[in-house]
Amino acid sequence: MNQDLTKQYQEVMNDPDIHFETVREKIDGHRILLVPGFLSEALITAGKFGFGGYFDDQMEWFTRDRIEYIRVSIESEASTEENGQKILSAIRRARKPVYIISHSKGGLDTLDAVLSDPSVWNQIGGWVAIQTPFYGTPIADLILGQKILRLKARFFLTLMGGSDASLLDMQVTKRRDLQKVNHDRIQKFLKAFPMLCFASHAGEIDTGLELIRKVIHDQAGVNDGLVPLDSAILEGSNFVKTSGVDHAMPVMESFEKLDREDFTKTLLYLLLKS
Repeated sequence: MNQDLTKQYQEVMNDPDIHFETVREKIDGHRILLVPGFLSEALITAGKFGFGGYFDDQMEWFTRDRIEYIRVSIESEASTEENGQKILSAIRRARKPVYIISHSKGGLDTLDAVLSDPSVWNQIGGWVAIQTPFYGTPIADLILGQKILRLKARFFLTLMGGSDASLLDMQVTKRRDLQKVNHDRIQKFLKAFPMLCFASHAGEIDTGLELIRKVIHDQAGVNDGLVPLDSAILEGSNFVKTSGVDHAMPVMESFEKLDREDFTKTLLYLLLKS
């Protein structure tokens, strides 16, 4: 475990189809669970009208290739504990082994699920966590640390059906404390099934997250526009670190182009070959 697979990621992205076919049969008999991130419900709704979307390209590929999947329905603005229970239910209802692909806060929700019930570990074939703030994001601390911003955020999140617990769950101090408390259990599940973390920073590309990216950079260095690079790597997991990918690109149309089918094939290949 704890391998840097960045070089392999770059090589496989040049021809993901041929690599993925060598591990394709490992997906047979499994179901892929897609766990979306923060504010995903609004984006999923917008996707129905031709804007936004979330995991749409991945789902189109899975449907075309007859790969079983489900996009887990969660209230992404709710707490990790609440969403963790929904993810556990989705794993149990699958009644077959699952592979999990999570994005952003969806990875924190998944982590809560995995830690809360080790009995599901033998049902998980592997987990790909994309741009998850395992060690928090300074933008959550900034919002919660200023009264006016916190009140506005609380109103907005309540309106969206959630609460500011979702921001509290992404605070840097809280996440680091939780990692320490759960260190031994995390290392145990990393031995039970393979995990791959994808971490990125936007590099020189111009995106709609540029302003937030600069705010985070002043406190935590390079980031994807919401999550600091090193925060997205869970200690003990295999990982990829790359540049030129902002926080939206892996799951939806963005200012810069990323072939999300090729991207997902590459990450699944790296997971399945381990």
